[in-house]
Amino acid sequence: MLKKSKKRLAWMCYITVLAAVFLYLLFPAGAVKKYLEHQVWKASDNAVSLEIASVRPGFPPCLVIDEATLIYREMDALETGRTIVSPAYRKLPGIFDALDFTIRLGEGRALGWVAMEDARGSGADKSFHLRLENADLESIVLIRSMSGHRVSGSLDGTIEFTGGIPGQAGSGTIELAASQCTVALQEAIYGIKQLTFQSIETNLEIEDQQVNIRQIELKGNQFSGDGTGRILIRQPFENSRIQISATVRPHPALARAMEGLLPEQFTGGGDISLRIAGSLKQPSWQIR
Repeated sequence: MLKKSKKRLAWMCYITVLAAVFLYLLFPAGAVKKYLEHQVWKASDNAVSLEIASVRPGFPPCLVIDEATLIYREMDALETGRTIVSPAYRKLPGIFDALDFTIRLGEGRALGWVAMEDARGSGADKSFHLRLENADLESIVLIRSMSGHRVSGSLDGTIEFTGGIPGQAGSGTIELAASQCTVALQEAIYGIKQLTFQSIETNLEIEDQQVNIRQIELKGNQFSGDGTGRILIRQPFENSRIQISATVRPHPALARAMEGLLPEQFTGGGDISLRIAGSLKQPSWQIR
């Protein structure tokens, strides 16, 4: 009886391994790659495209994407290393209703999940959760594409979003903290070619087509500051309207560099009140 059980177990293991080998060899990588790229393009209303270098099956059951690039309106937005996508069961055991993912971003990573759309079209809310752990800011190349400045450092934080039926906005929160951040300026400002920050922390709330900036705080070598405001989302995103009120505290080296360029009350080492308006693409600055 024991021998029969061992023999049966051996055959089951053999069949399982054989099936896994055939699945790997017969995996339609080209079709899956095109499907994923099309779904991203479709879900973003043709604003975002995905270029995948290669995709393959993994074990436990998952998809492994070795390298990929997200492109926003013909601008490189995000460069990723290995990405692992696997089925998740958020509501009931055994019922596949979400996707878990882990994305390599330089030396760090992004972990999260996204709820699947209800196949019955019930209009139930869709959810998205992302946690960043020591993610490489240089991987987010959209910052450089839109600003022209090269930004490096590490990023931690969480992003949570819940939306309604297609075509409607949603709500969510974003809490991010960048550390050891360096901004290499495209053109020198007051003779300064590079800005360095020990930390940049942001706390945002998303409500429909508006992003409320509850708090942004910067601690840098050249200056420190904090501010609040809001962003009114428009399409394309770079046309979104911004309204930010901030307080900037120049450090001695920057204050000296600004002497003769600004009124004396702004270069004496005190706080500077700053208002930023306009669009993300073309912001305007007003010093008070």
